[in-house]
Amino acid sequence: MALELVRPTRIEQLVVPGFTVEDDVLHEGDGLRLMRDTASAPAPGTLTLTGLVWSDPVRLAVAATPRFSAHTAAFVFGADAHGGLSEAEQRTVVFQGKAVSPVTSDLATEPGVRPSVIGLEGGGTGWGTIGSGSYGTTGFGMGGGAGPPDLADLIDTSACVAQVRPAQAWSVALTVETTADEIVDVVAPAGPLATCLAEAAWTLRLPGAFVQAQAFHTVTLAGPAAP
Repeated sequence: MALELVRPTRIEQLVVPGFTVEDDVLHEGDGLRLMRDTASAPAPGTLTLTGLVWSDPVRLAVAATPRFSAHTAAFVFGADAHGGLSEAEQRTVVFQGKAVSPVTSDLATEPGVRPSVIGLEGGGTGWGTIGSGSYGTTGFGMGGGAGPPDLADLIDTSACVAQVRPAQAWSVALTVETTADEIVDVVAPAGPLATCLAEAAWTLRLPGAFVQAQAFHTVTLAGPAAP
């Protein structure tokens, strides 16, 4: 209460058009996670929040970002909020949340069942499960004797190509720093395509094969001109 005498610490009379807000006071450090059915209309690309700060009106426009959209998709399964989705819809969500990709597997197995390592030379390891109920789990597996996969194979470039639409064949080199299985820095050259690809790299959830305490990776991404 004393801090409130020095600077504002909350937004009062909070309104988010199109959503019902349970508490119209947003305190400093808190956030909102609002959901609604998009069967009749697509999810909005931007939201506008209005309210009062020290009795002065404020307005904040928030735009969706690819990175947070992927995190939100993953949250749907993390919060077990996917029960109302069909299997096709659930599959779309797990791909958007980067739980699976063209180089990882989407396994329809019982919750808690680890991926099979039969046929993998040198034994094998499996890691990572997500999902429950009728859809099952998502698993990742690799041969125990192999090193970590190439980051270039894990970064999905299709969305960036569709967004920027390069007119000719392209190549972008990123420098990615990792600490164990966590990406801690991404350095990209200037340009809209490189910026988008850097954001795509930040969304990666690295598999457990990345075990070095610190590593620097030069990742070269390339492709043809946009169709």
